[in-house]
Amino acid sequence: MDKHFNIFQSYHGGNLDSPDKINRLEDNLTRALLITLFKISENCPDQFTGILNDLIGDKSKGNCVFDLQNLKDKDALRKLQKSTKKIFLSIARNKHVIDAENLKKEYSKVEKMRGNLADNNKRKVLRDKIKQAEKKNQDIVFEGVKIKADELSSFYSLLHECRPDGWIYESIGDTPLAVLVETKVGNNILSDAQIIRHLTDENGFNIQDFSNKVNDQMFICKTWDDIYRCLSNYENRFPDNKNGFLCEEVISEFKEYLEMSGEVLNLVLANDNPNDPDILRNQFRLFLELLDLEVEKEFSGELRRGSRNLNGNWDFYGKPDGAEIIKNPHFSIYMFEEGLGCVLTSSKHKTKKVLGHKLFKEQLNNFYNMNKEKMGSEFRFFELMNYRIIDWKKGQIRGDSADTFKLKIRFDELDKSSLNIEDMVEMANKFAPLAKQIDIGVKIPWIKIKDKKIQNLGEFRTQGYSLIGNPDDLIKTYIELMRCFFPLL
Repeated sequence: MDKHFNIFQSYHGGNLDSPDKINRLEDNLTRALLITLFKISENCPDQFTGILNDLIGDKSKGNCVFDLQNLKDKDALRKLQKSTKKIFLSIARNKHVIDAENLKKEYSKVEKMRGNLADNNKRKVLRDKIKQAEKKNQDIVFEGVKIKADELSSFYSLLHECRPDGWIYESIGDTPLAVLVETKVGNNILSDAQIIRHLTDENGFNIQDFSNKVNDQMFICKTWDDIYRCLSNYENRFPDNKNGFLCEEVISEFKEYLEMSGEVLNLVLANDNPNDPDILRNQFRLFLELLDLEVEKEFSGELRRGSRNLNGNWDFYGKPDGAEIIKNPHFSIYMFEEGLGCVLTSSKHKTKKVLGHKLFKEQLNNFYNMNKEKMGSEFRFFELMNYRIIDWKKGQIRGDSADTFKLKIRFDELDKSSLNIEDMVEMANKFAPLAKQIDIGVKIPWIKIKDKKIQNLGEFRTQGYSLIGNPDDLIKTYIELMRCFFPLL
């Protein structure tokens, strides 16, 4: 699959690199969603009504109109603003809740900020602060209001006119259903300020009596994963004709676009596109977020992620030491062009310490025997290595390097020989003086599937593809490895 042939992918589709690009991605995802729903409503109206009611709770009778950003039909907008069936539909990557009572408490503060932004100089100050903070993922304070790092893109939108991401509304009736759609991507959240503006602005719901007209029932919060699953549930419910086929096809394209945009996890997409750095990076981010949750459950704060900027598509987990995280030894997590893996890494003086640890042999043996039904010995390895800077000069600490020593054993070789873990440990200790680094872990190569015939894969590829296709199982494998070697950190 070439992402440029997805009907929703654009050359300037946006990403998570800056506020402007985030807004662009939000716009494109909203447009893709509304096009998908519009095509379903046009070709299979009964299924569309079912999908919409699954999302917002049996409130629609169909006959819906779709629009992006500010409504072009001002007569329709005024009618929607008077309707008693207003729905504020927010869609984001993560689960979230909108609290009407909290909005009422924040109302006066937000209105004060909006007043400040009428001053062009203050607008420029806020714009510059947000752009700088976005690069460093930092909180900021503006005119006495604290803005969290994950609210930056939301407040950035306040610098521009009120512009809902989209609308879905009924075209008939005195009190038509009016759904204002607001989307977020990445870990960005919808701020109270942005919600309040959409509720009160003349391009939004234009609510005047805020304290009495705003209530929890008007807010529906969904994740992109919710949207993905809802559409998936309807893929086999369309009629067996050209209209049904078109609906199935547009849903397939939209789901694929969600995956490519990094809002829904699907490691098979990464498997099929290992040379696409954007897809790898987006899927790696999502995978790490799920892994973070399981690491916290298992280790209760005693193991934490380093939270690199993910250049090179790898990160590490180590023991916390105050505000810092110990980097040596650590668990490396990576997703490269050749595959993905989880590795205990120890370098320099800590290498000998790991090899000499009293539990080393026992834990290595536990790792060797770990969950072989899910993952065979072919995926596990033990490696000692050394490397030196080419043409090193005194005082130099960086530069091109070359391997000067490497001893790597894939564990299936132990299965095929008379050697065992004890023999391997003895060999490792013998060569320890030559080693600068030790790596022990699992490596799963991307699995090429000829003609998409999964049933023709051998045992090794079948196990690998199964782990790639089931992130929960892959995470369990990583957690087992971490649990096994955690005492050596």
